[in-house]
Amino acid sequence: MEEIGNILACMRCGSSNLSAFRGTHGVRGHYLSLGDNQYLCGDCGYLGVPLIFDSEENRLKHAEAQKKRRVFDITRESRRTQEKEASSSVITTDSGISQDVIFWLGILALMLLFLVGYI
Repeated sequence: MEEIGNILACMRCGSSNLSAFRGTHGVRGHYLSLGDNQYLCGDCGYLGVPLIFDSEENRLKHAEAQKKRRVFDITRESRRTQEKEASSSVITTDSGISQDVIFWLGILALMLLFLVGYI
């Protein structure tokens, strides 16, 4: 049986698949110690301080909440991406006229100038 308060879990995904991480991190030629309390999650790759739970049940609740949150974040991001793609398919000027219309009006103007003999 686990000791109370000794169940470590990933802060990002709630997994207990953690391994202690000791090392240094280079910053502009200098190396900083990451300390003794850094853990690497084997599931999501999070590197940082873990959460400590008093029971496996609470850890599982956290993991489920994080899973729901990730699904919500992914759904929200995909919706934003779709909205951006839809809005960028028709690029308009400040006056609301699409750039395609402006392009073809320019071509038409050049053709008229050519026909009239100014070019």
